[in-house]
Amino acid sequence: MTPASDDQLAHLLAVLIQEQIEAARSHGQGNVRTLFSREVLLRLPLEPGWTADGWRPVDTEDLQDGDRDIAACQALTATRERMAALPEPLRQPVLSGTDVLQAVAKPRGNRSLPAYTVAAH
Repeated sequence: MTPASDDQLAHLLAVLIQEQIEAARSHGQGNVRTLFSREVLLRLPLEPGWTADGWRPVDTEDLQDGDRDIAACQALTATRERMAALPEPLRQPVLSGTDVLQAVAKPRGNRSLPAYTVAAH
């Protein structure tokens, strides 16, 4: 969830908006259900006897996750019925975030956020 460059901001906005929709229990068809930062995953309590080994980056250069998540976000927020299903306090932030996403996203070729693995033993 931490962009390494400005050209990953559209992907970040898309996943944050999808997370807000999911948090409102408005179960969409997007890829994002629950977001965890790397730091949160490393702090999660592990089963007794397990120890976190840290994290490693994963190469995302050839992934199209940015475009896919942006398209999913746009589809989730495109219908009045979907937006009407959101609680009122969440509706405006989602709409505003979607407006910003529309302004910064390219039609295609949006760079994906960095990814990582967290290992434990």
